[in-house]
Amino acid sequence: MNSLDYAIRLEADGSGYYREQAKLNAGTTLERIFTMLAAEEERHELLLKDIRENVFSTLPTSDLPLNKNLFSDEGPLKNEIRDTITQLEIYQFAQGMEEKSIALYAGLLKETTDEKERALLMFIEQQEHVHADILDELVVRISRPEEWVESAEFGPREEY
Repeated sequence: MNSLDYAIRLEADGSGYYREQAKLNAGTTLERIFTMLAAEEERHELLLKDIRENVFSTLPTSDLPLNKNLFSDEGPLKNEIRDTITQLEIYQFAQGMEEKSIALYAGLLKETTDEKERALLMFIEQQEHVHADILDELVVRISRPEEWVESAEFGPREEY
C-alpha cells in the first residue's frame, strides 16, 4: 500500500470513528464536536482521492479557524475507574488522535517526492494542526476550573 492509499484509509477510518463517537454522545456538545471532526476527515479523504485520480488542481481554503491504522484498535471511550467518561477525557483522547495524525502525515511527507502529493499532505497536516489546536483550547477551557484557583485581584491575566 502506498502512502496515498494509506492516508485515504486513515481519513476514512477516522471519520467513521468520529461518527460512532458522535452517535454514542448524541444530544450533547460532544456530538457536535465529533460530527465536525468527522466531516473534516471526510473532506480530507475526498481531497486525497482527487489527487490519486489526478483530478486535483489546487488546494482548497479551510473553513475552520502503513502498517497500523490509528483508529483501528480504538473502541468506545471509557474510564477505567468510573462508569462514565468525562467530557474532558473525550477531548483529551481526540487531541491525542489528532497528534498521532500529525506525526503520521509528517512521516508521509518525508517519504513522498511527488509535488502534488507533498502539497496535499502538507495541507492535510496543517488541517490536523488546526483540529489539535481546537481540541487543545477545549481541554484548557474545560480543565481550568479544576486546576486553576486564583484571586481575581492578584492573579496574572492572559494576553489576547
